[in-house]
Amino acid sequence: SRSADGVLGNFKAGPFKMACAAGAPVVPVTIANTALSMPTTALLPIRRAGSIVVTVHPPIDTKGRDAAEVCAEARAAVASALPPELRGKAAGGD
Repeated sequence: SRSADGVLGNFKAGPFKMACAAGAPVVPVTIANTALSMPTTALLPIRRAGSIVVTVHPPIDTKGRDAAEVCAEARAAVASALPPELRGKAAGGD
């Protein structure tokens, strides 16, 4: 989801718990540079998009792994494609 300041927040644990229970891989996706064209207060884009970058990261295997570990790995992958000032601080899944 989007944050008001564009900084990457904490990930919710639920999707990772479900993926681990099902043994389904998690595919992290980073969508960067959307703050100007789609602020959190807008229901629709408010201006023409500039250089939005979508990065699809390699799948993360969940079989036999803890959801918190998978969540941390997915967050690290997403953060890796963001500028340092937008990576935020990693924490456990909420």
